[in-house]
Amino acid sequence: SKTHRWDGAIGEVRLSNAALGRADLTLYQDAPRMDTVGYWKLEDGKDFYVDASKANNHIKPPVPPKPTLAQAKQSALVDFCHVLLNSNEFLYVD
Repeated sequence: SKTHRWDGAIGEVRLSNAALGRADLTLYQDAPRMDTVGYWKLEDGKDFYVDASKANNHIKPPVPPKPTLAQAKQSALVDFCHVLLNSNEFLYVD
């Protein structure tokens, strides 16, 4: 058939430190293998940062750096401009 079965969402990601054979490339395996170094289940409602393999390679979300005063002022000015441009009461001049 010419219809697509994939909806675009990735369900899980696995990393292995060994070459996998054809039989190991199945879509649905019950548990991570011994050579699996990372296994993340990307399902709604679950903590997808947690590595389900025995390697415990949990993903740490990036921590944004603290902004400087100049960056904070620039960010505030950008926010103010967005408010003005999106406001119904903004006057357009030709």
